[in-house]
Amino acid sequence: MKKNIEKMVNTKVVREHDFTTLVKTKIDGSFFFIPEERAIFEMMQNHFSEHGDVPSEELIKSFFPSYELSGGRDSWKVLLGELMNNKFSDEFAKLNGKLMDTEHDAPIEDRIDILQQGTSLLSEFRFNRGGIINLKNERENVIAGMSREADWGLALPWPSIYEVTMGLVDGELSILYARPGNLKTFILCAEAAHLFKLGYSWVFISREMPAKVIQRRIICILAKVDYGRYLRRRLTVDEERRFKQAAYSLKDHENCYIYGREEAGDGIGGIRAILQSLRFVDVLFNDG
Repeated sequence: MKKNIEKMVNTKVVREHDFTTLVKTKIDGSFFFIPEERAIFEMMQNHFSEHGDVPSEELIKSFFPSYELSGGRDSWKVLLGELMNNKFSDEFAKLNGKLMDTEHDAPIEDRIDILQQGTSLLSEFRFNRGGIINLKNERENVIAGMSREADWGLALPWPSIYEVTMGLVDGELSILYARPGNLKTFILCAEAAHLFKLGYSWVFISREMPAKVIQRRIICILAKVDYGRYLRRRLTVDEERRFKQAAYSLKDHENCYIYGREEAGDGIGGIRAILQSLRFVDVLFNDG
């Protein structure tokens, strides 16, 4: 039977007379989805605000006669990690729903706005493998104690996601999954552009698009030019100048390679053949 994490959190508050931990970790009623558990949490929250302590089990039962505390004894770190994970999953499901409801021909800015909301959400809910990081200032201590040069991978253009994932770690396979039309290729192009500016080498293999299309998307990102405006040939004089500068810059780089669907070959064998024909590269992007 699935654990009732919300009940276990409320129970721990009552039994340990500790609402302060929830205040420090910024837990509020929005983390509770079960109506009775949310009502009990809010009652304890109001009582703590007015009296500075936690209401007794007897007082809670006087308002909720049939309510029973749970028997779990998990640590705060485990319980709050689960509580935050539940809310994180719910919020991300809502964002994914918004993304799926976005019209296919809607401006790309609409989808980027949703992705930025997702980035903000990741910034708010950060986890480490053992539970939440920011419990009792653990997040700052953990991050401050890490050597990014030794332990962290190549940088991502989104700082909050970089902090969660530790970047593209050497020797690890990173998979980006989403349904068609949800900006997977755009995200890979944005990362390729970011690493290009940092001086890293890469090979980008697309099994869905010609190499020129991938190249132009990366150039638009480097030049900070809207790809839709570029396709419609509505760039300003300054935007055209930046586009040409970025195009020359990418063309002159000796260690960044783009292969489209015509050159990609079949399966792993095709990828292997491409890599064997190149000098060492830092990152392989395989789209499609």
